Amino acid sequence: FIRGRSVVVLCPKLDDTESYVQKLASILANPTIPKVIPVVMEVPCCKGLTHIVADAVKLSGRDDLKIEENTVGLDGTIKKIIPLN
Repeated sequence: FIRGRSVVVLCPKLDDTESYVQKLASILANPTIPKVIPVVMEVPCCKGLTHIVADAVKLSGRDDLKIEENTVGLDGTIKKIIPLN
């Protein structure tokens, strides 16, 4: 997931996420970014990351930005890849 890409790391359970949507929206407003790939673990609290990303995409004002959620299993394998728009 990392090679050739920029990475933002956050934990929706342990971090104060209020400012994340604004910060991420300002990053995603850059028209050279074609896709956002939230990579979450298969635990319930990680789903919050996908909601943060979706809110940030809406706030960015872009309707061309692709979102693709990737779920990583507890064993490290990719369990699901879901296009969200």
